[in-house]
Amino acid sequence: MYSTPGCTMPPSGRAPGTATRRRRVQRFGALAAATCGVLSGSLVAAGGAQAASATATSAGLAPASITVTVAPVRETTAVTLRASRTTVVKGHSSQLTGVVTVGPARRRLAGATVKLLARSPGGKWRTVLTRKLTADGVFKAYPKPGRTRYYKLVVAASATRTAAVSKPVTITVRPTARQKIVAAAVSRIGKPYVYGASGPNAFDCSGLTAYAYRKAGVALPHSANGQKRYGRAVSKSAAKPGDLVVFYSGGYAYHAAIYAGNGYIYEAARPGTRVGRHRIWSSAIGFRRVVG
Repeated sequence: MYSTPGCTMPPSGRAPGTATRRRRVQRFGALAAATCGVLSGSLVAAGGAQAASATATSAGLAPASITVTVAPVRETTAVTLRASRTTVVKGHSSQLTGVVTVGPARRRLAGATVKLLARSPGGKWRTVLTRKLTADGVFKAYPKPGRTRYYKLVVAASATRTAAVSKPVTITVRPTARQKIVAAAVSRIGKPYVYGASGPNAFDCSGLTAYAYRKAGVALPHSANGQKRYGRAVSKSAAKPGDLVVFYSGGYAYHAAIYAGNGYIYEAARPGTRVGRHRIWSSAIGFRRVVG
């Protein structure tokens, strides 16, 4: 019996003509191409470009040119930042130490550029230092903040690893004893002079100095002549804000004040006045370094 793929002889028993065979072959070719398209799409989804190309070739079709782009897998980066001291006196430094690690094994990253960011309470993060990690993958800095600040360490992403940011570290700045004394005196400006008063709403001269020094943890007697024996004598040129200033008449100390710097003092001068910042008005004075 005469047959073609997918066909049988017609009931008449005669072989189909050339035109009929051509139409059937064309229909078969279209069906085969459509089937290959479905198979190729499935194989690309399941097995990639090589399987699709092999399917196309077996069907007698020219393989398509397929480009597959594989994104690199980047390892996870971690950053830690620690401070040697989280509370410092103004003018003193704290050591910040940072370490950058990569991957589940936490390999230390060496030589990468990192940035130290800082901000004050209520402020914005700003880059304050850019530096490369050491060969050991360590970052070190020695900030000397003038007030409380927050710090964090940042490393940018690369082709092989992700970006990372450390948790913020807070360095709290506390005032020195001398700064506490000055701040206490400033806070009482405008309060009236009352003989024998030592605050908080009225003062005489030694009452003000005793009040301010008490804020720094120092107990002074409520007497200008008694206060002259505290601390050690310093010259006017060496005097610093917060030092005690004693006014003399002969060897007797009759008045006391707190040095404000640049030739000025904080004082409760006399009845009828208020606590204020005044220029030193006598040359018969002595400076006493009681703290710091």
